[in-house]
Order: sequence, then C-alpha cells, then structure tokens
Amino acid sequence: MGHFIRFALLSSSLVLGLVLGLVLGLALAACAIARVPDVNTPQANRPNYPVVIEQSPTRQQRAENAWGLFLTENRLPRTAPDLDPILAVPRSIPPALAQKININPKGDALSPEAAKEALRQFIERSLRVLAGNQQDRELTLKDISLASFSNDATFYRATYHQTSFLYPLTNGYGDLIITISKTGDLLQLTSRLVPIMDLPSSPSVDIAKLTAALVGREFKYTAIDGRELQYRVANAQEIIVRDLVIYPREQDGRLSFYLAYPVDVGRGTTWTVVIDAVTGQEIDVKQNFNT
Repeated sequence: MGHFIRFALLSSSLVLGLVLGLVLGLALAACAIARVPDVNTPQANRPNYPVVIEQSPTRQQRAENAWGLFLTENRLPRTAPDLDPILAVPRSIPPALAQKININPKGDALSPEAAKEALRQFIERSLRVLAGNQQDRELTLKDISLASFSNDATFYRATYHQTSFLYPLTNGYGDLIITISKTGDLLQLTSRLVPIMDLPSSPSVDIAKLTAALVGREFKYTAIDGRELQYRVANAQEIIVRDLVIYPREQDGRLSFYLAYPVDVGRGTTWTVVIDAVTGQEIDVKQNFNT
C-alpha cells in the first residue's frame, strides 16, 4: 500500500512538473515573441527601399519597339530615337524629324485652348513612347497634369507634371515638356516620366531630431574672388524642413527613388540638404546661390 501511495505521489509530481514546465515554456515563448520583431525599423518594413532602376537592355528594346510603331503611325522615316539610358524615355526629337510631326490635323492656326486639346490628344496617342513603354502599370492621362502653358509669339510650350505618387516628384523628374508651333508642328519634346512604383507613404524620421542633427553643420564654398569660405549653422532658426517629396537621384548608372525631406539650411547663403525620410541619411546637398 505504501508503495502505491509513493507511486501515486510521484506520478502526481511528474504531472505537476510537466504542467508547470509547459506553462513556463509558453510564457517564455510569449516573451520571446514580444521581444523579437523590430518591425518599426525601416529595414524590417521596407526591404526593397529605396526603389532602384538600372539600365536594362529589355527596357531599352521595348522603348525602341514603341518608337518604331510611333514612326509608322505618323508615317515618318526610320530614325533612331534619343532615349534616356536608364528610363528609356525620349530626351529630344531627333534633328531628322524636326518639324515633320504635326499634331494638328486641321492645319490651321491653333488658339491656346485648341493647342491644349491637340496636345492632350497627342499625349494620349503617344503615351507608351513618352513613358518608355512601361510593362507594369502603364501611365494614363490621369497620371499627368498640365503645370504650365506659355503662349509665345510663334509657339506654345506646355509643361506637364506626373502625379502618380502621394508626394510630388522632384529633382527634374516627372516632367513632360512639349513645344509646338502655332500650326501644330512638334518643335521640342523632353520626357522625364518615371515608372509607377510602390514607395513608403509615411516617414520614419523625427523632424526635431533631424533639425538638431543639422545644427553645427559646416558647408564649404568658394567666394566670387576665389577664396575658400565656410559657413556653420548656428541654431535651429536657420533650418526649415520642407514638405515630403519623392526624390530620384541618378548615380553610377542607377536611378534611386527616395521619400525625402528637403531641408533649407543657412541665412543669406543657403543650401538644401535632402534627407531620407525613412532612414535619416543624407541623400544630396544643393547650393542655392551662385559663386
């Protein structure tokens, strides 16, 4: 009987130990799960940031194919395109095609409103060429907005800006500039349209910390007489953080797209420091005065 009691007690102890071990194991696992994810870091949330576009023979070939169709549709002679090496968008009209493309079927003088409509129709017909024949989500007229329109004595110039993103594209990208004669001859064309891509929608950088980090920053520049000068940021009042933008930057044959804060720094002599709004790293610096 005593052996039976000792065995029962031992069995109960083992069961209790197993239960306690299981509970403790679950608790430790829960703690580990609570500690492991550092999901608020840019690296954890955005493994493909910044988005990078590199030179691509495939992209270039697609753009050249689209250009060939454009020439055929407009009954133009075979002419090599002048394409951006990375984006594969037309940088200019080849000289051989100067004033050989007319976007005004009526042939009469265009009023400003008629010119805007003719340009709209031309862009709609030619968007695959103007946007580099993108294969993912293709641009439409909804992605492009007329930013400015000038009426010169002999021509019209229209500048369109790409609005595909939550924040404005900067650094010279996202623009489409077209110049036509008053009768609709295409005189100049420059496209800086970019593919539609997924970019962060919100920053991870604290603006107060960003500002504090720039206090004491020194900038070197050359005076008009050739002297090397230096400017030191004295306090936070010399720092203005601008609204968020999409900032493409070309470097070493690669085009990188950042969510960024342009930060104006200085007093009298100023610089714009472009700060990555996700990582806090400095992307670019631009001097805002001539020397």
